[in-house]
Amino acid sequence: MPKRFFAFIAILAAMLLLFAPSVRQLTAAEQSAKTSEMAFQPIGKKDVVYERFVEKGVIHRREWRKSGPLLLNAIMIDRNQAHLKLETEKGKKSLFQGEKVAAMSERESRSGHLIVAAVNADFWGNSHIPIGIFVDDGTIYKGPHPKRSAFVINKSGEPFIIRGDMKTSLKIGELEFPISGINLKEDKDAVIYTERFGKELKFDAPRIIFKMRQIDNEFIPNQSCHVVVDEIINDASKAPLQSGYLYLAIKSTLSKKFIPHLKLGAKGALEARMASFDEPIAAAVGGGPRILRDGKVSVELKEEGISESFSTTKHPRTAIGFSKDKSIVYLATVDGRQPAISIGHSLVELAQYMKELGAWDAMNLDGGGSTTMWVRGEIVNKPSDATGPRTVTNALLLASSAAAGGIAQIRLEPRNLRVPPLSQIPLTVLGYDAHFNPVQVEQSEIEWKITDGLGEINNSILHLRDSATMGSVAAMLKGATISDTISIEVSPVEKIEVYPDLVLMKSGQTRTLEITAFDKNDNELNLFSSMIRTEGTDGVKWLSAANSITGTNAGKHNLVISIGSQSRNVPVYVDYFQTKNIESFDAITDFKISTQNCDESETKVLLESSVKKEGAAAARINYKMKSDGTSAVYLDINRPIPAQPFNIGVWVYGDGKEQWLRGVILDKDGEEFIADFTEGTRGIFWKDEWRYLEVPLTELSAKWSNPAARLDYPLTLKQLYLVQTREDKKSSGSIILDAFSAEYPRD
Repeated sequence: MPKRFFAFIAILAAMLLLFAPSVRQLTAAEQSAKTSEMAFQPIGKKDVVYERFVEKGVIHRREWRKSGPLLLNAIMIDRNQAHLKLETEKGKKSLFQGEKVAAMSERESRSGHLIVAAVNADFWGNSHIPIGIFVDDGTIYKGPHPKRSAFVINKSGEPFIIRGDMKTSLKIGELEFPISGINLKEDKDAVIYTERFGKELKFDAPRIIFKMRQIDNEFIPNQSCHVVVDEIINDASKAPLQSGYLYLAIKSTLSKKFIPHLKLGAKGALEARMASFDEPIAAAVGGGPRILRDGKVSVELKEEGISESFSTTKHPRTAIGFSKDKSIVYLATVDGRQPAISIGHSLVELAQYMKELGAWDAMNLDGGGSTTMWVRGEIVNKPSDATGPRTVTNALLLASSAAAGGIAQIRLEPRNLRVPPLSQIPLTVLGYDAHFNPVQVEQSEIEWKITDGLGEINNSILHLRDSATMGSVAAMLKGATISDTISIEVSPVEKIEVYPDLVLMKSGQTRTLEITAFDKNDNELNLFSSMIRTEGTDGVKWLSAANSITGTNAGKHNLVISIGSQSRNVPVYVDYFQTKNIESFDAITDFKISTQNCDESETKVLLESSVKKEGAAAARINYKMKSDGTSAVYLDINRPIPAQPFNIGVWVYGDGKEQWLRGVILDKDGEEFIADFTEGTRGIFWKDEWRYLEVPLTELSAKWSNPAARLDYPLTLKQLYLVQTREDKKSSGSIILDAFSAEYPRD
């Protein structure tokens, strides 16, 4: 059962028929499961679905599925709304710089151009250069990856998913001169540079540079860009870049070919023609692979040169797609690498999710720690990096040109609750204009109406009476016909469940408790922190806002959690445990090492006796990773883990290369579970020092082949492995492992 994940994002919309766009309607089952954002508290007993308008013609769907678990977010955009425009945006508007999705959204948001939602887009390599094509602001930043899919938008705003290379040339009269590429850092014969390359050009060997003034404002694929030569710079090792100009840099060996035709004042036309698409492209981002084609799951790994493991491994994912008639565009994120919250999707699962949303064609975008969705000023997903949202190369932004207006609707929060008697519930009234832009509402302007016998409202706090009943609360704007109503069911607590029901922790460590209450009909009750009472906190500090405890005094303690008339005891062991050694690494003769996409001659396990944490020796893993596809080094250990521990851990002497350390645990039934000893992105970031990496068994995630599997003791440590999915993080290096252990409550 996963831990509770709290969402603290305010509701921004009410679903009024007056503003309903032609997006997919909720099914009856989804209508019954629909809940408010303030009540969006994923827990282990039920799935939660929430949908809201965030702009006229735009729905944000948020979903938590207990099977997994999975945290899913989707934006559904009605392209028939003239005030909406899907745009691309590059980090700091520079080919070689990155920026967080939120920062790009805030930078581009202004009056008449309000950014409503955004997601991360393409993969990138060194210096945040996107892997695929990027077009924005009427210019080509970078050409396409010849094998990878790209999401493109034509000048009419129509979306497409294409794949193929781009041929660039300069036409002067009847002559056509081939161009090696656009904004290339590589040493090529003839390259076109734009101001998005940077402030200036620098070359190791001198070039001849033709400074060409743009006659046409746009330099985009499949559309001629007319230019005139304003300046010729001979034997140049550097040159400043200016807005409104394109620069052709050629090697001196080509001078006889170009110079007779490219004189001062010469006019020409630059052409960048896509191999598989002939319409002018106003915006484009790379990604890949395509995952839906013509309404069918089609994960095109082979066609795009992507490894099978990238597809089958569950990762955080970002995707984009559109409906069969292209009237609706879907942006989606799936969180992962967080066993207590969301384990991620394989690409087939991602394709099925996009199809479920209504997409006919769809493609994968960069995922992992890059997966980010920003909506109305907030990150609504749960990025997997411990440091929060990652700096990315580019993003897809949804802009609205609608002007802000006066208040047109209100929304009362929280909504449609089932709660215990005597609960005290803070009520909030949110105001919006016709386009769901927030409008300030003074609480003094609100009139309240409440069902007789339900309770009283004082200072916007609902005080329920001590009786089981059903009723409603209505909020009305004084002097207007605008109102909203919520329903409330009051039901006594019959039982309380707490997970974990026994806590093992170190002094100063904090653990979150998942607290769930049910009525006599086994209906789950909505809980607020004010409803939960605690006793026996001498050895721990109770943090009510987060339902968490911090160990303060060593010993065995008993925490009593009460809601209504029911209570539950939770034993808490603070610095009151014993450690048992599972593998000392004093010998490695029965270990087996295997690799994926690594240099096998340079990848091996060795007995290390000079650098060790304890005992006679440790295990050194030397590795050398290859490019193009996920790289991994697997060390098969196969050691039994007796009884039922609470934590497992291993000492690691780092090399600072940021590889991801994971483990595979087998349970009694042979089911495999993954232990993440480091983050998937930062990895082993420390160098030349020992660090103890610990994983609570509550945070193991079932392997993708059986995501619904539950741990059944006893366990076995099957293997430890290093893995890297990012090309820019692949390297050669060496780490040392020692003293794999398990922690148990003291007898």
